[in-house]
Amino acid sequence: DLAAISRSACLSRPQLVRQFKMVFRTTPHQYLTEIKLSQAARLLQQTSAPVHEITWQCGFEDTSAFCRAFAAAYGVSPIRYRFMEQRN
Repeated sequence: DLAAISRSACLSRPQLVRQFKMVFRTTPHQYLTEIKLSQAARLLQQTSAPVHEITWQCGFEDTSAFCRAFAAAYGVSPIRYRFMEQRN
C-alpha cells in the first residue's frame, strides 16, 4: 500500500513516487507490475496452471487486463509465451 510506505518513509505520496522514480527509473506501480509479470512468466514456464489461475496467483484481478499487460511486456500472449517456452 503506497500510503503505508509513504508514512513509513515520512514522505508524501507524490514525494515518494518522485524519489522512487529517481532511484529506480520507474514508478512504484510499474515496478510492482513488472514483478507480477515476471512471476507470471515463470509460472507459465514451470507449471501447467491455467492462465486465469496465474492471473489471480500473481495479483491481477482481471484476466483480460493481465493478458494485455503481459502482451505489452513480452510481445506475445501468455498462452503463446507458454507454447514458445515449451518448444525451447
